[in-house]
Amino acid sequence: MKIVHITHQLPPETHGGVESHVLALGAAQVALGHDVLIIAGSLMPWDEVGGEEEKVHGLDVFRVHRDDLFFDAWDRMFNPRMGDLIAKKLMDYQADVVHVHHWIRLTHNLLEHIRQFSDLKSPIFLSLHDLATSCPRGFRMNVAGEPCFVELSESNCLHCAPRWPWMFDEETKEALQTFAATSRRELELSAGAICASEAVKSLLTSGLNSPHLVDRIHVLPFGHDPVFASPIPPLEEPEVVFRFAYWGSITERKGVKLLVAAFNEFMSQRQGDAMAVELHLFGKCDLPEREKNLKEAAQGQDVIFHGRYEYEDIKVAKIHAAVFPSLCIETYGLVLDEAFELGLPVIVANQGAFMERAGSAGKLFEAGNVGSLACALGALVDDPNLYAQLVAAVPEELPRFDQFVQQVMEVYQTPQETPPVEAPDMESANALRRQSLRMEAMFRKLMEKGEGQGYGPQ
Repeated sequence: MKIVHITHQLPPETHGGVESHVLALGAAQVALGHDVLIIAGSLMPWDEVGGEEEKVHGLDVFRVHRDDLFFDAWDRMFNPRMGDLIAKKLMDYQADVVHVHHWIRLTHNLLEHIRQFSDLKSPIFLSLHDLATSCPRGFRMNVAGEPCFVELSESNCLHCAPRWPWMFDEETKEALQTFAATSRRELELSAGAICASEAVKSLLTSGLNSPHLVDRIHVLPFGHDPVFASPIPPLEEPEVVFRFAYWGSITERKGVKLLVAAFNEFMSQRQGDAMAVELHLFGKCDLPEREKNLKEAAQGQDVIFHGRYEYEDIKVAKIHAAVFPSLCIETYGLVLDEAFELGLPVIVANQGAFMERAGSAGKLFEAGNVGSLACALGALVDDPNLYAQLVAAVPEELPRFDQFVQQVMEVYQTPQETPPVEAPDMESANALRRQSLRMEAMFRKLMEKGEGQGYGPQ
């Protein structure tokens, strides 16, 4: 079988979760005897749309480049020439299966464009790695930095959607209508979509007001290959010191500032003869200022900053519970698999995939609430029965990546019917393209005058 994966980026330009996932899936499919090509977007524009062949981690890659600027913006995703290039590559390769992982840096109407302008009859599947198809801001975090669960619409999103300096309300409303309609249409045209959690499935279908798409989306946990080098010893009951730990990237959205504040509040209420408690933070801060502020906030408390870490560093620290206080709506969370591999119960916010996947091994707190998180910390330390129940509920069997790969191959074998593609409205498409080019020209002039830093909510 000839399989083509299409994604927004790959190493060496960028490194991240989607990139690692696509490379691992492609390598596993090659190991099963299939031919695999990855079409990847690029951060680097060319004078004309084009592509170059290369190898990434031993896999064949066709890296494509757009011919315009600012194409990471939600309202700038449309590029018909990129659609033409990708459609031609798929035809030349004679793909049996196409698997799209992202639209950004490519073109938002990718599936529709392939169906309209090529004779390719192969099924096209989607992986919905995040919530970007239902949110102009990408993460379903509103302008105030709070989780957002509303339907994508011009009325709900007008005040929040990032816009260019020259965009007035009417233009932004039109762009939002196009964005929502295109996202919905791409899902409808897929032969099936894959996501890692029920949370993502629910948020996307409700956010796009598309309950009819529920049956088209398969929930397949991405799976977890063990990351610890040796078997995990039996968890010791805390006697003298109870140790909490967070690990991962330390950014605003991950809520580590909230965790330190909650730990301070919890410890301020402890009696002098109470069990000692430590908080271990594994990970590098994205900003030096963030690290400085966190360390100042943690002064006087038993908060240990480990910085960059290896997995074995977590293991030898003899942690009793993991805390992942994300402010954002998490879509899967490999850190939960890692915690469960260690036999650790978890404390997570009552939203998104973390709440779903924690199950009976998780203690929930109200998302973003310092007092609620402080109470959750106290509950694990001071209630041995609760702690024992959570430990006993830690799953012994975790989804494995090879199981996920097998499930993906099964999805490929059972494509769902897709609706017919109507003849394109070239007048409207060309008008949208002309408008986009005019906006780019205007923005270039603003940049030349030093006035082009206004991209963002107005």
